[in-house]
Amino acid sequence: MRPVLKNPFRINRLIAAGLLLSSPAQAALVHRWAFNLPAGSATPGTTIPDSISNNPATVWSGTGAANLGVFNGTSLLLPGATTGNQAPANLSAYIDLPNGIVSTKTNFSLEIWATPVSIKNWQRLFDFGRTDLSGNAAAQGAGAAAGEILPTATTAPGATASSDDLMLAVNRGTTANTQRFAARLNGAAELQSDTAATLAIGSEYHFVVTFLDGVGTYGSSGGRMAWYQNGALVTTLDVNFHLNSIEDVNNWLGRSQYAGDSNANIRYNEVRVYDHAMSVSALDVA
Repeated sequence: MRPVLKNPFRINRLIAAGLLLSSPAQAALVHRWAFNLPAGSATPGTTIPDSISNNPATVWSGTGAANLGVFNGTSLLLPGATTGNQAPANLSAYIDLPNGIVSTKTNFSLEIWATPVSIKNWQRLFDFGRTDLSGNAAAQGAGAAAGEILPTATTAPGATASSDDLMLAVNRGTTANTQRFAARLNGAAELQSDTAATLAIGSEYHFVVTFLDGVGTYGSSGGRMAWYQNGALVTTLDVNFHLNSIEDVNNWLGRSQYAGDSNANIRYNEVRVYDHAMSVSALDVA
């Protein structure tokens, strides 16, 4: 069954775009987070319920007013006040989704309604994976897995890079209307697609990112990622690994595995995860 969408505007937009789900036997909405908590500041540790599978998202930040996320009753605004190279007590707000939401899938779709609020240096819409940190309890938090950064860390992480990631940066550097869609596994060369989609500041966009296993350049050894914006295909990226190889212990909205990048100044309305690759009938990339 097709999931119920939030409002008629979105229903019409998806119908117009021809966005169709796979067959009912394959298609399942497995996570849904709506950022519609009552208006006010998001204190560190605020949870967002998962209405599908009871796996809440968590908003983390430092305690200073400039770092806090802000709810307005329909969405959550991340302020983009710092980079990721801060101790948790001083960090600008980001959203932490549950570990394993990528690596437990063969095929995958991520659906996000979000509004860029300003241009920030390499700000991420999402970045799922792990950093290259290992065995640094002060920078990662006690008991962290390799590459994981927990909100219980006591120092800034330093100059981290990604070891594993699937990510979309909605700014390349601080240049408007430039993006990077990328993936990496085990510190290998990053696979990238640089794009120039229009992302007007203050406008809400409907983002869909999919992963379809066993297709593309690498055949049965990998898969194909695709990014759609408001129903139109922006780019594809062929990768040489399967999702179950990813160690996704930092599944972040608005924060990068690279600590030197800015945390995001983006307003998030709703996020959904599916266990299949959504397809667009007019723009099928399978």
